Order: sequence, then C-alpha cells, then structure tokens
Amino acid sequence: MLGEIIFNSAVLRGPLFFCLFVLMFFTSAAAEVNGHWRPIENIEGCNFWDTLFVSGQPAMATGSCLNGHIHGDGVVTVRDVAGQGRYEGRFENGKLQGKGVFEGLIMRQGKLRKVRYEGEFVDSVFQGHGVLIGGDEFEYTGEFMHGVFNGHGKLNVKNELIYSGDFVDGELAGRGTMVVNGGVKYRYEGEFLGRSKHGHGVQEFSDGSRYEGEYRNGSREGHGIATFPSGNACEGEWLKGMLVGVGVGTVSDRSVKCANDGGEIKFFE
Repeated sequence: MLGEIIFNSAVLRGPLFFCLFVLMFFTSAAAEVNGHWRPIENIEGCNFWDTLFVSGQPAMATGSCLNGHIHGDGVVTVRDVAGQGRYEGRFENGKLQGKGVFEGLIMRQGKLRKVRYEGEFVDSVFQGHGVLIGGDEFEYTGEFMHGVFNGHGKLNVKNELIYSGDFVDGELAGRGTMVVNGGVKYRYEGEFLGRSKHGHGVQEFSDGSRYEGEYRNGSREGHGIATFPSGNACEGEWLKGMLVGVGVGTVSDRSVKCANDGGEIKFFE
C-alpha cells in the first residue's frame, strides 16, 4: 500500500492573513466616504470637498477660487501626524475630478493607514483606474468604485502574495490567479468568492503537487483530483480539504483505489 501526503494550503498564515486585513480595511470604504466642505486657510472664502483627510489641522492650497470653491489645477495640503497629506489635480467646484494624486493618512474601520493613490477621482473619491500603495506592505493597481477595489485589478501584498483578477466591493470575487511566495508556495487559478477560493479551480504547489476541482470557502470541497509529485493521482469527493470515502486512484498508469488515512492518501487494490 502506497501513501501520499496531502498538501493543505491552510497552513499558510502570514501572507493570507495580511491580505485579508488589507481587503477588510478597504471593503468598508464605500460606506465611510462621507465628505464635507472644509475652508482653505490661505485663500479667504474658499472651500474644498474633503473625503479622506483625517487631520483637523488647517488646509492650505495653491490654485484659483470660483464661487467660494477651489477650481482648476491646484494642490491642497493638510498636516497630519505622519507629515503632510495632499490632494493634487484638477478641481471642479471644489471637488477633485479626473486624474489626480492623494497622499496621507486615511481611516477605515477605526484604523489609520498611510497611503499614496494616483489615478482617477470622482467628487474627490477614488473612482476609475488607479494605483494605491500602502508603503512597502501592499500595492493595488486596477479599477476602483466608491473608493474600493472594484473590477479587474492586481493586489501585491509584501511580494509574498499576488492576486490578479476580479474584485467586487473590495473582495476577491469572480475569476483570478493567486500566487503565494511565502510559507507553502503555490499558484491557484480559478474562482473566488468573499476573499476565498470558491468554485472550480486548479492549485499547483512548488513540489509538483496539484489539485483540480471544486472549492468551498477556501477548502477543497466537492469533486476533484489530486496529483502528487510521484505522478500518482486520486480522484473523488472532498470535504474540508480531505478525501471522503473511496476514490479512484492511478499508480504507474494502473487503476487502483484510494482513501484518506489520517491526512495521508493511501492507494490499494
């Protein structure tokens, strides 16, 4: 009787956990985009529409004022605990529209994070195509809607986890490819839902192990086939990452049976 160890991506913690933190940090952004008019200290009677600055320090600006609002190309700066935050771009009636830049602290779910965004704005909110960088921790390039990842994009977390694919309201949803370089290294291509592998997909590990089949909430669940570095394979039904019952195995091109034995796949006649 031969045995093969099942590779389980659930043992990877660090990169995935931080990726989930980044996603959770920005998932709630749409609900938190509550703008307000703020006066510009050095241009009397002039205001701008602010959706991001967390500091209450006075705002300073360069640019023109029209009907009480900053208008045209300009820069608005506000000092915060991390230095000086700024909007830069084209303002229309006090609101940043089209291509622009934001640098500074933002708050999501009660947490502060310093970011730099360069891309498209609508009413001073990230919307359209842009690049969002959180220091050396993450970088997202792709589409935004109401301040969150929405559409096609690429998320790079500390160069340990790279996801390229579809986002819906800040979550992995639809089709995508995830490459994990930290911990247990693997590549997954397939369907996602709610930040997890969900649906049909193919997962390939660095040692040559491979699984193709169904996933639910991040675990192998449903019909699938696991192939091991030896070339042996086991096809059957899976639940919470483990083979359930007896499956159909292949060993040296011979058809055999396979079953789970304490986390190890055993092949037998």
